[in-house]
Amino acid sequence: QWDLDIGYRYFVADGAEGNATDTNSVGSSLVVTPYNVDADYTHQALTVGLRYQFAAPAPPPPPPPPPLPPPPPPPPVAAACPTSEFVVYFEWDRSNLNQAALETIDAAVNRARQCNVSGTVVVGHTDTSGSTTYNQGLSERRASVVRDALVARGMAAGSITTQARGETDLARQTRDGVREPLNRRTAVTITFR
Repeated sequence: QWDLDIGYRYFVADGAEGNATDTNSVGSSLVVTPYNVDADYTHQALTVGLRYQFAAPAPPPPPPPPPLPPPPPPPPVAAACPTSEFVVYFEWDRSNLNQAALETIDAAVNRARQCNVSGTVVVGHTDTSGSTTYNQGLSERRASVVRDALVARGMAAGSITTQARGETDLARQTRDGVREPLNRRTAVTITFR
């Protein structure tokens, strides 16, 4: 690689004046001589340089490597099914299933088919219109009829447990002897793995 350098300099000191002294010692005496200086000075210079570089310049650094591709997304996590609750309502002093009750049971079975069932709890209830003993038996019959309907539609009998609470654990609090439709029910709670 060749390089050419050219330079030009011009310097002028016109009418430079000043005083100077010269001090000499001769024997044991000191001699001081003063001078007056008056000068004109002009200087010009032209320079030309030629240079050859024997080694080639260093190569440019290599380009950076391409960025790594993003990692693949994690596999989708199977959505856990939340616990589902269904309520089957009954007529007063009845344990048979009407059309609305059958539709609720069908919805519970369809939900159970969507996920892996861990367990099902069926709890029968009554209102406060009968005696405590009678209502306990009625709540047992209501829980049993709902359990049998679930099994008839394909749910595993071994995963279903039943409970009967009679006139305790009311959905709507009432005094004794009141026919309350919201209390005449069977709750179906399905849990999933």
